[in-house]
Amino acid sequence: VAFAIREALQPGCERIEIAGSVRRKRPEVGDIEIVCVAKVINDLLGQPCGTVLDSVLGKLVDDGRLKALKGGPRFKQFMIVKARCSLDLFMVRPETWGVQFALRTGPAEFSKLLVMDRSRGGMLRNGWGVADGLLWNEQGELVPTLEEVDFFRANGVKWIEPEQRMVKIVTRST
Repeated sequence: VAFAIREALQPGCERIEIAGSVRRKRPEVGDIEIVCVAKVINDLLGQPCGTVLDSVLGKLVDDGRLKALKGGPRFKQFMIVKARCSLDLFMVRPETWGVQFALRTGPAEFSKLLVMDRSRGGMLRNGWGVADGLLWNEQGELVPTLEEVDFFRANGVKWIEPEQRMVKIVTRST
């Protein structure tokens, strides 16, 4: 179901990936989480005025494949009608991809550790922070994380495959 939805949404996205428990290959899945960068539509003056993704989603709702539950510019939730499961859709900017994809892959307890600094038992470097999907160092400078691995590397955390992301196995590189 997740792969079919991703395929249906692809024409409206610059980038799209399945996250959450599906990406972690969990045997039971409560909902489908997808992270994407929507294709932007600009007006005649070059100003953003919507997204192609909104049009694609509208057609899927009109066709009865999706039922809209919540809507906003960065998060939308739908019921996938035939599968009777929810779809959580996270629209991110390219510069927030690495942080957001890691956090949306989860699980929730692991994601909390990703944004908690080491002095409190987390994985984030002390003095660093995550705000609005961006990673900031102790000097308040943006740390680029265009890919998920960049977020781990910037924090000095060894890469952990999604299916291995459990709180009990958190390790750091030196």
